[in-house]
Amino acid sequence: IIGLSEDEIIGKTIFELPDCIPPDLAEIYHHADLELMTQGGTQNYDAEVRCADGKRRTFNLNKAAMLDANGDVCGCIGVMADISERLEAESLAREQERLVRSILQNAPVGILVVDPGTRWVLMANKKIADLLGQPVEHVEGACCTAFICADDKTTCPVRDLDHEVKNVELTFRHKDGR
Repeated sequence: IIGLSEDEIIGKTIFELPDCIPPDLAEIYHHADLELMTQGGTQNYDAEVRCADGKRRTFNLNKAAMLDANGDVCGCIGVMADISERLEAESLAREQERLVRSILQNAPVGILVVDPGTRWVLMANKKIADLLGQPVEHVEGACCTAFICADDKTTCPVRDLDHEVKNVELTFRHKDGR
């Protein structure tokens, strides 16, 4: 990860490897190690690591205090996993979700996103909420049968009758019953 062999690392402190571990990162690791050595137990945290290619990447560090025969802390042991790509993917997914939500919220037509298994409304835009005479927050999280297919709550034209969503015509129930 940092471009050194075992022999180049063993027996050295993190402060003795400034070409591989910048002082700002060494301070973070040292503080965490001191806490672990003092308190014992385990640690699990994310931290930046400067890799052999010079790039800083985010790693998950999972460490535990090592105990000697008397049960005293004599060191620590740990594993590191590079989570940079996962964090980037999560960030991209959040951004895409924000974009999709923005598009749906601003569409000029009423849109309901319904979980077919539970029939819960996962998302409703303002246009559909206005058509239903309800605030968006009353529509989202409710069962769709409160607003559509209200005459027959035992079947669902999409889920139970194998219709495709794009071809279903539904009757909506306004708050005032029309």
